[in-house]
Amino acid sequence: LLGKVLAELQKNPKSILVREKRKLTKVNIDSIQYVESMDHSLILHLNGREALSCFGTLNDYAKILLENRQFIRCHKSFIVNLYYVQSVTAREFILLDKTQIPISKPLVQQAKNAFIDFMFEKQ
Repeated sequence: LLGKVLAELQKNPKSILVREKRKLTKVNIDSIQYVESMDHSLILHLNGREALSCFGTLNDYAKILLENRQFIRCHKSFIVNLYYVQSVTAREFILLDKTQIPISKPLVQQAKNAFIDFMFEKQ
């Protein structure tokens, strides 16, 4: 089933199909604030909606999400949507809702550069 989901992702890169429990849910990628890997499952934190929990690896979703410049992998367990980032520190992204997303030490400079590039590109 994961293969079918990934195939669908490639057809329509602005939305993804997420398998949660016994149903498939279509999610617009612009609504994803961040994706978190936890205990062999993924949690998609969505803007204005309850988080979705699904099985899979972060690498499965990274292949599609990271094709969009608005997403960056900032930690082995996190992919963040730069659209929802308010600020960046030496160790974390601070989202608009004040959520703190860690940035792993080797990725700090890349994360800061991606944030700056995205902010200028957005204007």
